[in-house]
Amino acid sequence: MPLIKFEKKSDYAYGIWKITESVKNLYNQLDLKKSEKDYIEKNHSNLKKKQSSAAKLILNKLANKKVHVSYNKNGAPIASDFKNISISHSHKFSMALISDKPIGIDIQLRSKKINIIQSKFINQNDINKYFELDDFLHYTWCSKEAIYKTLNGLPCSFKKNIFIKNIASSKSIGQYKKDKKIINFEIYHEILKDYFISIAKKIS
Repeated sequence: MPLIKFEKKSDYAYGIWKITESVKNLYNQLDLKKSEKDYIEKNHSNLKKKQSSAAKLILNKLANKKVHVSYNKNGAPIASDFKNISISHSHKFSMALISDKPIGIDIQLRSKKINIIQSKFINQNDINKYFELDDFLHYTWCSKEAIYKTLNGLPCSFKKNIFIKNIASSKSIGQYKKDKKIINFEIYHEILKDYFISIAKKIS
């Protein structure tokens, strides 16, 4: 069972799964309800089916029982066993996080494309003090993705509405701002080989 990491903090817990199994093997481990299987089967690629299945398996391990996952009108995953969940995947890794507070996660494989698209998500208020540019771009993208997952449908442009200030090699602060709506975040960073991970926790 490739649950390669389990981490429990004071206000959240998460797991990371390295996908080595076939789709059939993952389905067998999940013992899916028809509605769950139908949702996963909407994914056209085997990789996406594996990623979604692995995330559900992590949630089962975190709850120590089978968890039924559904999705709200904004496409965010929800489960009655937890107040908040967040899911992310990139290539051969899936992550799932549980918390009583609004928290989002994101994992991304290092890619040269990040330099090409930086003008689409970096703004003049994004501040870097500790990372090389390439790492900063990856962590900033992950941070904005993680924040976006907590917004529950609020209108959002990564470039115009989310701002990231890197204050340490393992921590940033973030802010969502749209008109008079302001939400502040603490963001924690990790790296797993060539994968960047950011966890954004709403603080106000």
